[in-house]
Amino acid sequence: MLTALLELTRNWPHPLAALWLDAVDPDQSTVPAFGPEIRSPRGPQALALAPQIDDLFPQPGGREAQLARVAVRAGLLLWNDQFDAAHEAAQSVEGEGAGRLGDYWHAILHRREPDYGNARYWLRRVGPHPAHAALDQWLAPRFELLLPQPSDVGKPAVTGGLSEDAAWLHRVTSPHWNADALVGLCETCAQRPASSSLVRLVELLQAAEMTLLMDHSLQAAQSD
Repeated sequence: MLTALLELTRNWPHPLAALWLDAVDPDQSTVPAFGPEIRSPRGPQALALAPQIDDLFPQPGGREAQLARVAVRAGLLLWNDQFDAAHEAAQSVEGEGAGRLGDYWHAILHRREPDYGNARYWLRRVGPHPAHAALDQWLAPRFELLLPQPSDVGKPAVTGGLSEDAAWLHRVTSPHWNADALVGLCETCAQRPASSSLVRLVELLQAAEMTLLMDHSLQAAQSD
């Protein structure tokens, strides 16, 4: 799963991609927790790169590009668990830009805090987003990579004929990406041990969401 996500970062500016997934062994990469746990070993590097985001692009870009670059900064910081700096960046472009990229990163930040009501508020303000369509397309052929394999220790709970993991995966992704359902999954996982397969599922879904959103933010950051 993470190997496939790594492919999305191949065309990113190298300094940013290097602070995302491990190019040598992506399956051993540290992905963000669904909650407030600080995991990233690269927080200081992310803080150092954040003020230099503009230097990653060859052209100054128009206003939309400038707003998107602030969103790129927020996403980089959030992936690397720099909550306060990410919040400041996202909030500085509140309500602005096509796709309200800063507001989307703001929503993910509050979901991780966790402040689920605030996360849902910002998601409602964002509404349907182009990154959701990209998620639909990217995830569709990879569902099996998100679910426990037969060799996994233990069996997931069964809900209505589906395993609990499969039921939640269906709720979040079918027929289209459901950002509110992902908040609900985070709420459920807050009551589960870190070793739960459901926690693995939500963190992989979040990693896909954040990577596709960063990819979209980077594209917008290069617009005129």
